[in-house]
Amino acid sequence: MFPLVYLSYSQNCVDAYPTFLVMLWSAGLLCSQVPAAFAGLMYLVVRQKYFVGYLGERTQSTRGYIVGKRIILFLFLMSLAGIVNYFLILLFGSDFENYIKTIATTISPLLLIP
Repeated sequence: MFPLVYLSYSQNCVDAYPTFLVMLWSAGLLCSQVPAAFAGLMYLVVRQKYFVGYLGERTQSTRGYIVGKRIILFLFLMSLAGIVNYFLILLFGSDFENYIKTIATTISPLLLIP
């Protein structure tokens, strides 16, 4: 039983970690570094909780999985906002970077809500 659980645990890391790194780097580079770093730290804590729950009862890991997906979505939306802002600057000359950073900084503490 233990090798099967370890194999599944390892496969979960391999599947999720590259996506997390891409979203973290792109959100930090394209949008704002502070909310991206906070979301990255929260993701690491949630993944640890997910894996500890995964080795115990399966129902304990569900909450960590859902919150982790929500954090990845937040990082994706930050990246998307940075890309849209770049094209707005390129096409129309209007820069919304300060607004986007303010919104991302304001929304990032909401990731703490389970």
